Amino acid sequence: MIVSKQNNLRELKEIWRGWDLSMKQAFQQQFGDIAILLEVQNDVHLFRALTQFWNPGYNCFTFGKVDMTPTSEEYTLLLNCPKFKEGKVYTRLKETQTFLKNLTDITGLSDKWFQGKITKKGKSASIAWIHIQTLINLFPDPTKNGLLFAICIYGLVLSPKVLGHLDYGKVDLFDKLQKGINL
Repeated sequence: MIVSKQNNLRELKEIWRGWDLSMKQAFQQQFGDIAILLEVQNDVHLFRALTQFWNPGYNCFTFGKVDMTPTSEEYTLLLNCPKFKEGKVYTRLKETQTFLKNLTDITGLSDKWFQGKITKKGKSASIAWIHIQTLINLFPDPTKNGLLFAICIYGLVLSPKVLGHLDYGKVDLFDKLQKGINL
């Protein structure tokens, strides 16, 4: 039996609805149309059907003798994400900076603010959504606010690892994007 669970996105939707039109347009210009993912409903029956064809060894769908997975170009087109360059794939290096350093670089806050808020969930470090929500509500800087919001969409909607938490991988990805690092 497949159990389909997803994060409660009520607070994230409220943040989006609370932004004025100029803030929403600035966000869309930088991150594409990813905010529409907040309104996508989870189709449990579709997921149950698709999991029958999921090949975990190859991380793709296998239909008969055909393996299929969306390409990065298809994701870019689907989500209208101008930040992601075609032909570039994100890979996390083993010797990257720490999760704490990523968070301080992105937010501009000292590491003291994050002390006790970073936990280990599964194999990777993560931070609870409630702490990021606090930052989004406190930040006067719309650029940082938008960046944290985008990280939340990727971490809570597109590829959540642990419900209610943002893991190191998503924060690392966005830290590199903001620094213009060729992924």
